[in-house]
Amino acid sequence: MKLIKLPIAALVMGLFALPVLAQSNTDRAATIDQRMAEQQQRISQGIASGHITDREAGVLQGAQEQIRRMEADAKADGRISRTESSNIAAQQNLQAANIERAMSNGEVRQTRTLSVDERQARQQARIDQSVASGKLTSQEAARLNRGQARIERMDVKAKADGTVTAAESQQLAAALDKQSQAISSATRYYGQGNK
Repeated sequence: MKLIKLPIAALVMGLFALPVLAQSNTDRAATIDQRMAEQQQRISQGIASGHITDREAGVLQGAQEQIRRMEADAKADGRISRTESSNIAAQQNLQAANIERAMSNGEVRQTRTLSVDERQARQQARIDQSVASGKLTSQEAARLNRGQARIERMDVKAKADGTVTAAESQQLAAALDKQSQAISSATRYYGQGNK
């Protein structure tokens, strides 16, 4: 009789343990999903505020998709193991750091409402202020001013027929972004050799 009771007791204990195991698997999936939603929301906020550029958004969205695929692969057998959960968590930690880096790296996407003329004026003011404060040499300022003139020529050419196409708008935005980065780079190293 003892031999029969032992397997029955093991079976009963096993049945009670299944919900506990399933719960921990459900908890892992819920944790992953919640974190994915939070990270997606953070990316969306960064895009809306302009703190995440279009290029950064593309990279971050690609990483989000990679994590989604990892989760789908982990769920393929019906459960997420601790190892799979740890691997996904590591990728989510890396993604969180990448999102934070994109949000705080100083690159700011200009909103579509800011005109080319307004951006040009702001960039020219940055150059002028940097020259006045000694952060730019006259040679650096001349190089940056040539970039400003090139963008102005692009703008005049785009507006010549009365309509700025989407492609022309993208080219102007890219040129303005590049010019903004050039201004930032030129002024970033102030005091490191150009006193």
